Amino acid sequence: MEYRISIVDDSGTSILTAEMVLDDDNNDGLVSLYDEVTEQHVITGIYDGFVRFEIPAFTAGDVNYHSAAITISDSTDEVLNISSSGTNDNFFLSDTKS
Repeated sequence: MEYRISIVDDSGTSILTAEMVLDDDNNDGLVSLYDEVTEQHVITGIYDGFVRFEIPAFTAGDVNYHSAAITISDSTDEVLNISSSGTNDNFFLSDTKS
């Protein structure tokens, strides 16, 4: 499955220096690539009902960013739970699978 995540600063500008890491039983230390056309960080990995992306701490310009994580998990056969931690704007979403 291909995952595309936009990582932006307070003004909505894409942060190129950030990276995501997917390291679990099904995905062995995958690191995102930055797609300059879509301005998204991209990882292709296996999804088996749960996946957690780690975003290590990094610096962009003169701003230091803390580490964060994004978790996607099955809620039902048709709904995904999506949550984040380690950010000022933690969120929790449910979305239908497509």
